[in-house]
Amino acid sequence: MKKILLLNIFAIICITATAQNYSQVGAIGHYNVRSTFAPGNLFNSYATLETVKDTFINNFPCKKLIETNYDFNGRIQGRAAHFIQNNGAQVFFFYKDSTSSWVRDTLYNFALTQGESYTFYQDRYQPVTVTIDSVSSMTINGVSRVVQHLRSSNVGVYLEDMAVEGLGALFFFMPWADSDPRGGLRCYQDSTIGFYQNLAADTCDYIYVGLEDLQLNKSNVSIYPNPTKAIVNINYVVTESEAVRLEIIDVMGKIQISRELNTAAINTIQLSELKNGIYFYRLVKNDATVHSGKLVIE
Repeated sequence: MKKILLLNIFAIICITATAQNYSQVGAIGHYNVRSTFAPGNLFNSYATLETVKDTFINNFPCKKLIETNYDFNGRIQGRAAHFIQNNGAQVFFFYKDSTSSWVRDTLYNFALTQGESYTFYQDRYQPVTVTIDSVSSMTINGVSRVVQHLRSSNVGVYLEDMAVEGLGALFFFMPWADSDPRGGLRCYQDSTIGFYQNLAADTCDYIYVGLEDLQLNKSNVSIYPNPTKAIVNINYVVTESEAVRLEIIDVMGKIQISRELNTAAINTIQLSELKNGIYFYRLVKNDATVHSGKLVIE
């Protein structure tokens, strides 16, 4: 079934820092997207949901999330802000009612067991009842997490699929509606969970158009040594008309290094300013990510 995320500018989610630590600053998830006007019926692009800062709404300590949707050319189609509040096993989202007053509803409740349910209102008026069909667990990077299999009562608005403690529904974190272009969580990373890949994809921000890949041909790109200690070499030929840069990002989502590549066959980047640990790199060409991966500094 095609499903479409309800991008309601009033829908705002808020998460406090508790033991579950949903959406800590720097957390980012990548989701499959079938972008508008793309050739074929393919998940050819992606959307990100990134936690950018701590803030307050009506004295509630919250996290601000930015949802960014990309088209099949790697260009930004649109952005939306969400804010999330966590209280133990529950995650709440807020929306404004007809009087412009904030209303709090439950988005997830990982304390509920099989057969229990809860109701929230999407887009101000429509009630959505979510039933827990079953409860299980899964281990992510050595940590056991609660898994709920959700089912929505309403036709047209959904919050279902498998919901994982700390990640939310694996189709998309927020409720969605019919004709949604999304197709599930590709990968997620933060400093607590680490890196988690859910769907098979070359990279988290993989983009393609029909049979024409925007991802750089891997045979034309090599980044080495990896793991490394002090330097990394990028073997990719940059023409004089191209603007290609390398970004190295820490697990909190902060860009630590950004360097423009020159036309040399091999560009060498010094990494001595970085601490040992896991990082992520991406090559950006014409404001679109065309190659990315994980980099380990020892």
